[in-house]
Amino acid sequence: MWVTIREQDVLGLLLQGCTNKEIARQLSISDYTVRDHVSSLLRKNQVKTRAELMARCVSLLLPEKIPDPLHLSDCAASQRIHNVSCHKTYFIKVPSALLGWCS
Repeated sequence: MWVTIREQDVLGLLLQGCTNKEIARQLSISDYTVRDHVSSLLRKNQVKTRAELMARCVSLLLPEKIPDPLHLSDCAASQRIHNVSCHKTYFIKVPSALLGWCS
């Protein structure tokens, strides 16, 4: 499932537990635009709730799905996500099979 770059931004913040209002503030977009991106992500992934969307994405990124999660050569990308509101930084390794989805 391919998502837009902005949907990836929204999804990354959604996975960190941010509300629509927090996502809007961090991305400098309106709450309504965030709602539209979340609705699009739900529709594209054939799920009904944010929790189902998060579970789907997290299940794709579980360590057992990655042959050697500590070895970057097995991953096409390593993404750094910084949650300004929580002052936390997350590093997510994205296997090449998932590039373009949850990356």
